[in-house]
Amino acid sequence: MGFRPRMLMLVLTLFEMFFSLGATTKNATFDQNYYITWGQNRILFFKHGQEVQLSLDQSSGAGFGSRSYYESGFFQMRIKLPDKDSGGVVTAFYLHSNVGIHDELDFEFLGNRPGKPIVLQTNVFAHGLGGREQRIRLWFDPSEDFHYYKLLWNQHQIV
Repeated sequence: MGFRPRMLMLVLTLFEMFFSLGATTKNATFDQNYYITWGQNRILFFKHGQEVQLSLDQSSGAGFGSRSYYESGFFQMRIKLPDKDSGGVVTAFYLHSNVGIHDELDFEFLGNRPGKPIVLQTNVFAHGLGGREQRIRLWFDPSEDFHYYKLLWNQHQIV
């Protein structure tokens, strides 16, 4: 895990999602630590820029990325998924290298159909090679309330 990815938090399409932003630079504004990658009119800021709400409409969602690079870290998201038929909607948080050989950590909620379990899909790409995809059928309904999802990444492991 010795690559230097740029942490990107992107929501491909999303109804309602909050990120609590533990500031990269203490007391910094959102614009100092992050940049909006797309969907600027679908992003709202709360608590003096410490929380960000991304939303979905009929045409698209929103996303943002970090201005900083990380070699390891503890990352967490607070997410509430759409509660209706969301087939074709992917809610994603991922970290990837922006230069050189492709390295990436994926954390994706795949769209769901009424009455079917929601699937969380993870994947790891290292030195351009993937093939580590895992699909987990969740035992709870992530559309009922906000839940925290956490990722610990260091030179020895990804948890």
